Amino acid sequence: MLTGVADGGAKIEDISKGSSNPQGYVAGLNNPGDSETLKLTNVPRKPGYSLIVRYANNIANDGFAAKRKLGVVINGVLDQQRLVFPETLTWEDWAQVAMKVQLRPGSDQLSLACVDNDAHHDACHINIDWIQVVAVDQ
Repeated sequence: MLTGVADGGAKIEDISKGSSNPQGYVAGLNNPGDSETLKLTNVPRKPGYSLIVRYANNIANDGFAAKRKLGVVINGVLDQQRLVFPETLTWEDWAQVAMKVQLRPGSDQLSLACVDNDAHHDACHINIDWIQVVAVDQ
């Protein structure tokens, strides 16, 4: 399991049950600038990687329950594609989403970041239980 740094308003919380991490999960990803950043080391040369995130997404502090998205920033570059998080039944129901990412051999910095304005209630407001990066051969 990777560990990271919560930036902006992101913080470690343990209010909702079901997290697999005894220290809690990342919450507070509510506004642009809020993020969870991981430092990846000893990254082997592979054709690609799968970024897998265990999350919860329900009625947020904006009063809406909706499919949400976060930006994926790798080595300071925002991916054109957003990671999309379908709604879960409650904040205690956890699901997984994945997307392919490209990493460079050696060291990388990967952030899940609140980068979009939330005017349409489709950005941010996700709780993250864990993040996993897995090499893929295709």
